Amino acid sequence: MGVTAPGSGIKDLVNLSYNQLLLRRVKFKDRSPEDLYARLMCAYYQNEPSKLEVVEDIIKNASNLEDQELLLKVCSFRRKMLSVSLNIEDANELIKAGINSSWSGDIYFCAALGMYKISEYVLAKDLFIKSYRLLNEQGASRKALLAKQNAITMEGNIHPENRLIGDYQNLIKEAKHLDASDVVANACLNISDEFYKIGAINVALKVINEGLKALVGHSLTHQEKEALLLKTEILCALDRKKEAKELLNLLNHDSNEEIVNALKVIEKRHYGKSSAIDVNKLSPPWRVKLEGYKNIQKLGRLEEAVVELLSATPSTIYEIAGHLYENVDEGDAANRASTLISRINKKHPNLIKFESELKTYCLSDNEKIEFQKGGQ
Repeated sequence: MGVTAPGSGIKDLVNLSYNQLLLRRVKFKDRSPEDLYARLMCAYYQNEPSKLEVVEDIIKNASNLEDQELLLKVCSFRRKMLSVSLNIEDANELIKAGINSSWSGDIYFCAALGMYKISEYVLAKDLFIKSYRLLNEQGASRKALLAKQNAITMEGNIHPENRLIGDYQNLIKEAKHLDASDVVANACLNISDEFYKIGAINVALKVINEGLKALVGHSLTHQEKEALLLKTEILCALDRKKEAKELLNLLNHDSNEEIVNALKVIEKRHYGKSSAIDVNKLSPPWRVKLEGYKNIQKLGRLEEAVVELLSATPSTIYEIAGHLYENVDEGDAANRASTLISRINKKHPNLIKFESELKTYCLSDNEKIEFQKGGQ
């Protein structure tokens, strides 16, 4: 078995994606801190509590292991995350143990993710922002971008009226620059869900397919399964039940409780099945779907095109008209576009607003969040 290169350590692994960790593991000395960190992270990404227990036992029984106590706490915390059996004190203890570590940014990230799991969104957002700053300082730019994205998601959970599509779209540009396909996929998942909620179902399907394309090579990860769950929900909303059923059959073999209960939500919403759902085992987005979004007002093809355009950039009525009606007289096209906007706002009150000073239309509640890489 090979050993890590000189000067490497857990800090150098924090920035790696799931696939990169898998590839690097073969180079690590067996049961070294790097090997055990890679093992526990791969087990977490795969949603395998039993594998995490094995890693935890190895760490407990190791002698002269660098970062032993901290690795134990991370392993235990991530195992609790999979069973959603966490509390705020668990996060505080984890941060206390890792605050002076060279990879403290990842510790804050882990604690934040745990708080998200139990719907402590305000605390999770604060921890993700701290993680974002530390990870950037510690050279983990890809993981920092993931923390930034999760902070945006927490803002959306704290203030559900905020669509934040523009933030996610900007994040995708940053992620592509860093070749961070997992960040691209997560952003697509959130954008797709926002379009779904406002009735732009076909756009939602297009975006989730882009996210799944970004996850090629991330097969069997929890991230891929979450994307497939949303795609199944969207296909059901489009009445493409045969395609949805194929995905349901694929996911039905999964033993993870989050996935199992999310599948039950889909079956209840679209297939009339009523089986016991453990709400505590649902991820926050699926808890919302269990009771909400029952009567989504679907937008027509041209209405969807307007919403997709305005999600990316404010536009004048003539820009909207030119986007929709290429071969129509400018004045006539502008009148049609104006009528279309009125129709959209009738289905979804105040979805599109007019900025009188700029004479542009934009999606409401789509303002961007400002982030700073360093400082307090």
